[in-house]
Amino acid sequence: YGAGAGRATDWFRSQGLSVVAVDHVPNAIEFPDVPFVEASLWALPESLEPSDWGFCCDVLEHIPPKKVADVMQAIADRSRKGAWLRIATRPDRMGPRILGSPLHLTVRSGEWWRREAERAFPIVDVVSADAKDVVLACQK
Repeated sequence: YGAGAGRATDWFRSQGLSVVAVDHVPNAIEFPDVPFVEASLWALPESLEPSDWGFCCDVLEHIPPKKVADVMQAIADRSRKGAWLRIATRPDRMGPRILGSPLHLTVRSGEWWRREAERAFPIVDVVSADAKDVVLACQK
């Protein structure tokens, strides 16, 4: 979820997994043969079939605060077994420097993100947490 260039999606596929990349920006995908669904993470289409696992890395911090719960629930609703989430917990430097506004729209602690994930997933383990990011393993 939030596939970007599709590198992780392509890697998972190279490991023999059936994959689909989901992102709101179709021109970022560097792997044209990767299955792709263009969609906002807080308004996923009903046609997007659930997968066993969800994977979302360095994306959730870019979601507006008012949409975080919707995105977490959308990922949970389409992940039969669980999801792996890596989320930055610090402000970004690039947005303010280049665009004049932040790219990390929801800057919160790892504990805050864990609680948000627990609203959508019954089991959430903190795999790692430091001053930069938090990694959560979420299970159904």
